[in-house]
Amino acid sequence: MHSLWLRVEQLDRDNGRVALFDAPFPAEGTRPVIERDFSLASIGSQEWTDRAAEMASGGPSITLFEDFGTELFRLLNQDVVAEWERRREFGTRTYLQVKRNEARPAYERQLVDLPWEYLARKLPGGLVERYFSDPDRPMLRTQGAGRSPGPLSCQLNILVIAGEVVDWENGGFPGDDAVAVLREFQRSESLAHAELLQAPSLETLEGILDRLNPDIVHFSGHGELHPETQRPALKFNKPGEPTWWWDTDGIRTVFHNRTQKPRLVVLNACDTAQASGHLYSILETLMSCGITAVIAAQAPIRQAVTSELSQAFYRELLQDKPVDVALTKARYKIGQRQRGAGWRSRDWGLPVLSVSIAPEDLFPPRPALEPDPIQILRRCAVLRKFMRNEGLPAPFVGLGWMNQRFKAIDALRRSHCLVIKGPPKGGKSWLVMRTLRDAVQIGHRVKYVSVCGERSPAMNYVKLLSAIIDPDRTQVGSEVHGALDGEAFKEFVAERDAASSVERIVEAFERGLQEITKTHQFTIVLDQFQREAAVSESFPAAEFRAFLLPLWLRIAQGAVKNLRLITVVRDELYDSYGLAALPDEPIELSLFRRNDVPMLFQELCRFYRGGEIPTLHKAALILVKDSQWDATKLEFLGQLVEQAAVEVT
Repeated sequence: MHSLWLRVEQLDRDNGRVALFDAPFPAEGTRPVIERDFSLASIGSQEWTDRAAEMASGGPSITLFEDFGTELFRLLNQDVVAEWERRREFGTRTYLQVKRNEARPAYERQLVDLPWEYLARKLPGGLVERYFSDPDRPMLRTQGAGRSPGPLSCQLNILVIAGEVVDWENGGFPGDDAVAVLREFQRSESLAHAELLQAPSLETLEGILDRLNPDIVHFSGHGELHPETQRPALKFNKPGEPTWWWDTDGIRTVFHNRTQKPRLVVLNACDTAQASGHLYSILETLMSCGITAVIAAQAPIRQAVTSELSQAFYRELLQDKPVDVALTKARYKIGQRQRGAGWRSRDWGLPVLSVSIAPEDLFPPRPALEPDPIQILRRCAVLRKFMRNEGLPAPFVGLGWMNQRFKAIDALRRSHCLVIKGPPKGGKSWLVMRTLRDAVQIGHRVKYVSVCGERSPAMNYVKLLSAIIDPDRTQVGSEVHGALDGEAFKEFVAERDAASSVERIVEAFERGLQEITKTHQFTIVLDQFQREAAVSESFPAAEFRAFLLPLWLRIAQGAVKNLRLITVVRDELYDSYGLAALPDEPIELSLFRRNDVPMLFQELCRFYRGGEIPTLHKAALILVKDSQWDATKLEFLGQLVEQAAVEVT
């Protein structure tokens, strides 16, 4: 996208300067296309003061914000503005750099403190050009050039921080905003992992930053001055614990020396883009730490708007829109509320985006993979459920199992042999299916085997190994259930058919694994080691320990370099199969508790809105009559939601 650069400077109390450059991030000494001084006399007028006060109170005038935006436009030298307009063609981005004069008194309001997001121009016929709300010619702020964050990993990590504990049952801020963010990541087809942190201590927060290394940090809560230091701060309030404030000095201490910084920080909190006298705003503080993009609010923001803004912004961002275009479209959506009445409120202009690199470089496109992972997932009837982004209730593994899911994704890169264990109906298969989706999107070839879940269960080691290489004929068209390379396993088939010794059969199978993983990463999942029938059946423990466990141990030690083997078992089978001998700790699941129901309901019904949701929520609470909440009850509730034909958005 072609880019222009407007630099606005405060020269002294009475004068400013504006310069236009025909390139982004102009180097020191670059000559502008045009540069002119302008008078600041109008800023000191009573009319300007009255209008600013009316804006702060959301005054009655229906043209208040377009009038103010037009005054901002007229404030600048009109020769420079005219040249900017001439060059600002379709598909052109404009960076606005407003520089603070550090020599001026702290109490003096400067150009940098003005709400430039309302910049506007009235056109003939009663039309209005709102410069920061035009996605075809986006405009954004900058404080100068920064260092590129480097290449993006295939997985996008986001940390959502709520300044207060979320009230899952009754809703409200900040929970509604946090849920809106999580919902957009859950519905996205991107490879993304989101975690929610509620009213953490500073120690907990730093620990999560170290573990997750998030690409995006989203804070939802309250921004205010620290009661003691008077620095701009984020407020954390947890029942039963002392309230604490994370002020700009504390924020800089945490982020300044971090090797891996977030690419984007979003602050859905009041006044986080507003400086306090000579003190930096939270936005300025984060930018000074080397964070490449920050979105913050330049005044108190209505809580009812935050979730709508987040939903619109992240939906666009996750569809690979540049960050400035995504925010511009979110502003536009807020302005168009109630058939355009939203432009009469200040909500649409409150978010401030500042960047230090080109928006396209913030989240650069990932290299295309062949075959296309999305198409592989869509062709699999089982995994397609975990791509669902609308309509029916979706299987969930997010809010309930944030740490477990992160460990599973991490294991796809670091471990060769992973075990997922838990009680019956604890959601083990849901977690492994979601992990399989991740493996496909990373670029792994994958194979899923339901050991005892098919019509002819693999009740001995030969049948189990054969099930790994043979296709599942009940899943036609699914590469995830397809046959492995027959040539690679020709020796295994021969040894199997000749009824050779256990050692010869297993060694031939291992050589086949080594052959198929020479050029590709492979993930194999073995699930359903036990099935419920008239008499409960499971794969024989003695046979597993004697014939298969030694192979598992070799795989865990890296004998098959590019292989990840995931075994999904109940707690009792984990012990009887001897899987504790594997070097890595298992991922453990437990049954949900009754108190988890409101949170789980929010996630299960994340694509639903409408008046029937409260009724269904009550039904969920009634369903949980005992102390445990298992998958059977969740599936039943999902059927209720589907049958209720609730409005979907």
